Amino acid sequence: MAENRRRYEEELLLCCNGQPRWTRRRIQEVIDILELFEQKPQLHVRRTSNDYFYAKTYEIIQKSGQKYLALKRKSKSDRLIQVLAFEDYYDVLSEIHRKTGHVGRDKTMRTAKKTYTLPVWAVNSFLKMCMTCQNKKGCKKTKLIESP
Repeated sequence: MAENRRRYEEELLLCCNGQPRWTRRRIQEVIDILELFEQKPQLHVRRTSNDYFYAKTYEIIQKSGQKYLALKRKSKSDRLIQVLAFEDYYDVLSEIHRKTGHVGRDKTMRTAKKTYTLPVWAVNSFLKMCMTCQNKKGCKKTKLIESP
């Protein structure tokens, strides 16, 4: 299991090509910015355009006494979509993929997107390493061209 995780994380680093990632540290920084956003007027500190961007786009949720970052909902009845840290992709995808019965990229992605932010390339990389899915695919069929 640890070997699969290591290989998966190496694959992800190749796939994301230096694009910014939501790491646990970055998520905590945004949570800190959002918490300070409300206090700034009382502290006589100007809010920045970044402050407004984060306040408009994200919200803080609490589960079991822990703070998480989520996409901002239009109403309280909307589903919470948690911003998932890069370091947690493997664990979350393992659980979702196992629970859905190794159903493939689209259904795994649809199930994950109900609860988490997750890039398609992360799901694709995970599925490439799933031996059950690879065995399900079987051998590729080739078409024979008949001569006239």
